[in-house]
Amino acid sequence: MNSAQRDFIDGLGLAVLAALVTIALLYGTFVAIGKADYFRMAIFGILGVVALYWTVRFTRAQFAAYRASKN
Repeated sequence: MNSAQRDFIDGLGLAVLAALVTIALLYGTFVAIGKADYFRMAIFGILGVVALYWTVRFTRAQFAAYRASKN
């Protein structure tokens, strides 16, 4: 396994961790909706959407860097 592949695997591990945090935040949003706790819903919802954006962006950057290193 070369350095580019190792970095890619490490980056995907971080992307999976970010995805788990995102899922937890969005789950908290749905729980807050069910309990009609709109303050917590807003907090978890905003943080969940921001985390989702950065998770997708980070994962796409990992794949782009790996493709660039293969060329």
